[in-house]
This record gives sequence, structure tokens and C-alpha cells, in this order.
Amino acid sequence: MKAKITSFLLAHLVLTTVAWADLKQTDRATGVLDAAMIAFGVRPDVAVIETTSDGGGVIEGARAVADHGGVLVYGTVRKQSGYDGVDTRSYYIDVTVLDSSGKMTAKVKTDFFPHEIPHTTSRSNGFSYYRVRLSKIPPKGSKIIVAFRAF
Repeated sequence: MKAKITSFLLAHLVLTTVAWADLKQTDRATGVLDAAMIAFGVRPDVAVIETTSDGGGVIEGARAVADHGGVLVYGTVRKQSGYDGVDTRSYYIDVTVLDSSGKMTAKVKTDFFPHEIPHTTSRSNGFSYYRVRLSKIPPKGSKIIVAFRAF
């Protein structure tokens, strides 16, 4: 029994570490380097991005860049001011692509990590991170809506 518990805890630690390391790559990409890449036109967004929220959280950063024949939509989310007591584990990120006529061409739900958005402290920036890959680049004139939604 003790061996099973130890194995479970070790597996959980490894998976959490891998997920965190993967998302930290996104964190690095949304900072100063990303801003420089935008300024020099190296990595422009593939569509106009709008953000919205059902309350409880706010999409702080949203990018949509071409990536391996599709689009990588990524960014950060934080708790909305006055919602410190909200349990954000019952929320998700909804990414919707609308073409120039307003017709929905793609819709994807994804989680953010960590799923309970941390409070801002000396050890935490108070953000969670999200990213989702869309299989196709949207047609010219499309709009991507990134929304913080409650289940």
C-alpha cells in the first residue's frame, strides 16, 4: 500500500512538473520577447482578438500566432478585482473563431494552469496560463474571441 501511494505521488509530481514547464514556455513567449517580435513584425497575430468574461476572472493577455500550419492561441488570466474568494476551478477558457461575416468557424474549450488562479503575493504573479492550438489558420478578416466562462 505504501509503495502504491509513493508511486502515485511521484507520478503526480512528474506530470505536474512537465505541465508547468510546458506552460512556462508560453509565459516566456508572452513577455518582453513577444512584445519585441510584434514590434518588428516577426510574429504578428493572425486575426483580431477580443476578450470577454462572465465575471470572476479577466483575460489579461491573448495572442493568436501562426504555428505549424495552424494557430496557437495563448495568454494569461487573473482573478477579477473583488473576486478574491471565487473558486476558479469551475471556470474555463472558450476560444471562438468568427469569419468576416460573423459565422463561427471553430470553437474550442480549454483549461488554464494552475486551475485555481493564485493570489498575487511576493512568490506569485497572480496569473494562470492557457493555450490551445487550432488546426487551421482563420481566413483573412476573421476575429478570435477568448472568453473566461463559468461551467
